Amino acid sequence: MKISPYKSTDKDLWDQLVEGSKNGTFLFLRDYMDYHKDRFSDCSLIVRNAKNTPIALFPANYVDSEKLVVSHGGLTYGSLLLSHEATAVDIGKVWKEIRRYYKQLGADLLHLKTIPYIYHNYPCEEEKYWLFRSGAKLLSCGLSSVVDLRSPLSFSKLRMRKVKRAQQSALEVILNAPLSHYSGFWAILGKVLLSYHNTLPVHSLEEILLLAQHFPQNIQLAIVLKSDSIIAGCVQYKTKNVNHIQYIAVSEEGRNKGALDFLFYHLIQNSQKEGFKYVDFGISTEQDGHYLNEGLFFQKEGFGGRGICYDKYEINLND
Repeated sequence: MKISPYKSTDKDLWDQLVEGSKNGTFLFLRDYMDYHKDRFSDCSLIVRNAKNTPIALFPANYVDSEKLVVSHGGLTYGSLLLSHEATAVDIGKVWKEIRRYYKQLGADLLHLKTIPYIYHNYPCEEEKYWLFRSGAKLLSCGLSSVVDLRSPLSFSKLRMRKVKRAQQSALEVILNAPLSHYSGFWAILGKVLLSYHNTLPVHSLEEILLLAQHFPQNIQLAIVLKSDSIIAGCVQYKTKNVNHIQYIAVSEEGRNKGALDFLFYHLIQNSQKEGFKYVDFGISTEQDGHYLNEGLFFQKEGFGGRGICYDKYEINLND
């Protein structure tokens, strides 16, 4: 196996390999990864086999102060992105070479956020096996709520009561709102996050607009209007199999009218029509998974969501 660091001149090759991989999503395309490159020291790798054919990518950044490699610090997940040609034995060799490369770079630890299986385009859990063989330690486990659109569970009675309340309130749902609506929704989102979590959105308004412009088929804003005013919404991250719901927010008026329930009722139906296999409502855990927000998870269960894990591993490169 031959390991080489990613260079900007490799962009087309990188993107081509992401598109053809068993487990890549648009988050790994360089136009997405590089929007915040000033915040992360990139140390991504391209892996070639003995025939000099690229068979894997490893998106990663380096934290020099901690001698730590992260895959990936700026993304929801990381992991080896694997071609269909990569065998289980190949992947074992790749892991050995990656560990050796980063150790020579001066790193002591590697943190890896694995891609949940629902995002795989083809079975792709060989990496988990080699993590086990490498003595990897599970650092965190986030519990997310997912609806299987091939056989979705019905909304709970509580959620359906709220949907019916919304239907009587003359609300309008827009599942792919124009870019001009982002600013209004971001104002609601910021207020909600600050009030309930004392935080702000990970993406600024300027950043999410930039990404939505670059990836109009993948990043879409869904909103609920009452008399032309936004009262609820979310951002959809659409990959091949999954509609991942992020940045969920609702105003006080929207909460009273059941606007979120109404939005998700339509969003789930539309995701089915568009051919997605899953709707992922995101994690409801904090403190690396040691705390479960039971009320939030219960709400998502009411939409038919059931649990999958977002795992993060640590590998000691000195072992």
